Amino acid sequence: MLKQTAIALLLLAAIPAHAQQRPAPTPVTPPAAPTTTPDPHKAGARIAGHTGIPRPKTTGTTSITFGLNGHDGRTYYPLAEIEQRMQWMQANKLTNWRTDVGTSSTDILDKLVPLARKYGVTVRPMLYPGSTQATYEIVKRYKDDIKVWEIGNEQDAPVAGAQDRINAMMQSVRGVEQAEAELHMGFKTTINIMSCNNEPGSGSQCEGKADGDVWFLDMAKASGWNFNYVSFHYYPRIHDVGFWMDKYLGQARAASKKFGVPVFFNEVNCGEVYDGTTDGAGNCQTALKQALDEVVAKYSDVFQEVTVYEMLDQPDMAGVERFFGVCYVLNNCKPTAATVAQFGAMSGGSTTPPPVTPPDGGGTLPPNYTGTVNGTFTGTFTGTMTLAPAK
Repeated sequence: MLKQTAIALLLLAAIPAHAQQRPAPTPVTPPAAPTTTPDPHKAGARIAGHTGIPRPKTTGTTSITFGLNGHDGRTYYPLAEIEQRMQWMQANKLTNWRTDVGTSSTDILDKLVPLARKYGVTVRPMLYPGSTQATYEIVKRYKDDIKVWEIGNEQDAPVAGAQDRINAMMQSVRGVEQAEAELHMGFKTTINIMSCNNEPGSGSQCEGKADGDVWFLDMAKASGWNFNYVSFHYYPRIHDVGFWMDKYLGQARAASKKFGVPVFFNEVNCGEVYDGTTDGAGNCQTALKQALDEVVAKYSDVFQEVTVYEMLDQPDMAGVERFFGVCYVLNNCKPTAATVAQFGAMSGGSTTPPPVTPPDGGGTLPPNYTGTVNGTFTGTFTGTMTLAPAK
């Protein structure tokens, strides 16, 4: 995350939001915050299957998959503990892991990729732009495991210099395209935008533009970037339900519709962190749950993945950037961790659906089917299908 997110939220606060939206729902009473140690960033005694949170109950189903952001290799995300993090993800049915890397971060990815595969987690790297050649080489190195590369993070603000930033990202875009042209393995790219307050007087990069930062996507497209996904960042507060949430999630829908691509909602947590709520409880937990409920209920045609920011607090960061973890440490979690796990359970996470056998002679398979097909399949199929060889 960049400082633009905080600026956007401050700008948002300047608009008379309460007069334009529905009343916020009654807050849900969250579970008590963990109190196992005086310092929450020191590991407590609770392990609970590597989760440190109550086992969630499935309350519905959704095609959207859920996951978390992390920063592998930083102080509070040591490489030596990647396996514990992937175990935690699997135990809570979370399958998307977004981590920031450079074109030379083979020390991180060499460790992460095989462990993520072992625990059924998909690595979604956010790649800091590099040269075409360096990007080509890192894409080829992880060709069997990483198919989607997000190029750059929150580069849509400010307007000044936007074309220069896109030009820098295009070097990595070309590297991905070069690897795809050579290997034909389905490598794809993602471009990122943030939610943006377009209200008059906001002073934002999208002021007066109903579709938010779609202008940035237009600029990237005109520069030759044929991106396959858009990623979207939004940090909702409890009072956002209604006017503001409709506005911001509507911007993601506008991007998806205009360019015909799915959206990864790959940074979301409560905006109350910016107001000093750092324990993931109360209005913070409610705001996060409201946003995820809204996404599942109204935007499953837009969002393919939701990735909450982030797994762990980072006490060595500056300002509020220290406090976005859903856990203080891996076995001492905040109430927001239980919320994320609840939604992970709704999507089934890293489980494999039971085999569905079509009628002899053919049949219709559901989208995103994995399993074994017995017999002969005929007709039209859209989705992902894994076939087991005949024995």
